[in-house]
Amino acid sequence: MAAVEIVEDKASRKGFDPGRKADLLVREVAWRRGLPAHATGDSMAMSPVMTRDDVDEMVDADALDAAQLPPRG
Repeated sequence: MAAVEIVEDKASRKGFDPGRKADLLVREVAWRRGLPAHATGDSMAMSPVMTRDDVDEMVDADALDAAQLPPRG
């Protein structure tokens, strides 16, 4: 995952007034261009596009067992 800060002025790093909802505008443009981005106030969180196989591999029971996570509770 990556994040990009949204600023009105790059040199001073001055952020946009929250009332302008710049994060929502940037998110909409990103989605229209095929980039999965999430508005998080003054920054945009982005993650790579994943296939079903990628997700299956991440939640594979053997992989979780191999991580030796402690049991819940």
